[in-house]
Order: sequence, then structure tokens, then C-alpha cells
Amino acid sequence: MHSAEVFRSIRLVLRQRGEQQADAVAAELSWARSAARGGDGETYEAIWAVDGNTTFRYVEDVTSGEALCQLLGSAREPVAEALRQIESRLDAWTQRELLEAVKAASTPYEMVQALFRLSLGAPITLDDTHLGTLSLRFGAAIDEAVRHEHPMVRAAAVRATAYMEWPVLRLIVQEVAERDSDSRVAKEANLVLQAFDLLDRHR
Repeated sequence: MHSAEVFRSIRLVLRQRGEQQADAVAAELSWARSAARGGDGETYEAIWAVDGNTTFRYVEDVTSGEALCQLLGSAREPVAEALRQIESRLDAWTQRELLEAVKAASTPYEMVQALFRLSLGAPITLDDTHLGTLSLRFGAAIDEAVRHEHPMVRAAAVRATAYMEWPVLRLIVQEVAERDSDSRVAKEANLVLQAFDLLDRHR
């Protein structure tokens, strides 16, 4: 038996952490809060019901330290319509800004955070045709970052591929696992490869 398909919007990465912004948007749109879970050192998630089959979610990701909003549902159009409603109401990074932030990063720490934001806010798939060459620029940014001189940046770039979940990025991670001179980076790459394997089994 196949599980029901779940449609998800892009993740809107917020400029500032804090549930208040998402709560205010949900209240304005009359979306009822339905659940909250996590926190205390774990990823936190608050959920509002858009309709009977679509939810609006605010997430504080414990690994990246970033906050984001996303929509999930059982049908594509209600998810797309709800996304159109929240995009102008949330103070979130645009995809072009995410790319520019990676270029502008001047320290390894800034680069790590920029890569996490980039991966969280990336297109859902590489072939999002309405984005034109923008999707390709996300992949190129990761490919360049795994070759950075600082191992912390390379490790972050590898971890970022797990957020993006693009199958094509597996080849980049495989190369890092086999060739990176820093054992910690190679170990991170092997862990991400395991995550890709698990994802493949559930596709």
C-alpha cells in the first residue's frame, strides 16, 4: 500500500527567530493553531490548520539555528495558494538574497550560517523550471563550498545537502567522503550518505 502523497512548499527562512511572526500571520488569515512539539534542545515546531488537509508550520531548527515557515498538504493547489498568502506577510530571505549572502560571507562562521540558510531555503527540486537558472546556482554554491579551504565550511556544505535532499548532490557528498583530507569532514559526508540512503528507501 502506498502512503498518500504530501505536497510541500518551499521553506521560507525567516530573518529573525521567534514564533510571534508566524502566529500573527496565522491569526490574520484565521488559521487555527493545532499543535506544538519539541523545544528544550530539540527542533521546535508549531502547527496551524489552514484547512482540513493543509497545515502551516513554524520551525526552529536546532542544528542550523535558523527559523523557517513551510506549508504541507495533500493537494498541490491549496499549498500553493496558502504560500502566496504568506510570502508577502513574512519577513523572510528571498532565494536571490540567500545566494548573495553566501558570496558576501567574509568569515568561515558567516559562510556556515549562509550555507545553512541557503540549503533550507533552496528550491524543492533542482528542476523547478519556473526558477530558470536559479536552481542551478544553488547547486553550484554547494559544489564550490565543499572545496573551501576551511574544513568547518566543507562540513557545513555537506550537511546542507541533507536539507536540500536533491539526489544529484549525492555525487558531491560521495566525493567528499572518499577524498577529503580532514577525517571529520569525511565522517560528516558518510553520515549524510546514510541519510540519502534512507531517503531513497522512502521515495
